Amino acid sequence: MREHTEHTHTEEEKHFWAMPDSGVMKYIEDEAALMIASARKVAKKNEVDQKQALWIVMTLYQDFYK
Repeated sequence: MREHTEHTHTEEEKHFWAMPDSGVMKYIEDEAALMIASARKVAKKNEVDQKQALWIVMTLYQDFYK
């Protein structure tokens, strides 16, 4: 996502900031789908509920991308 700073924007700039980049959105959707699929596998293999497995997977992703 684009970084936002505190200053006045022209109408063109406001439109630019409001429109998500389609490539970025596709990447986020793909990563979310991968995390959900991974969580399902973790839940099944470790006999935990999917919500707990999703938390584990998200934590691992956050640690990986630091």
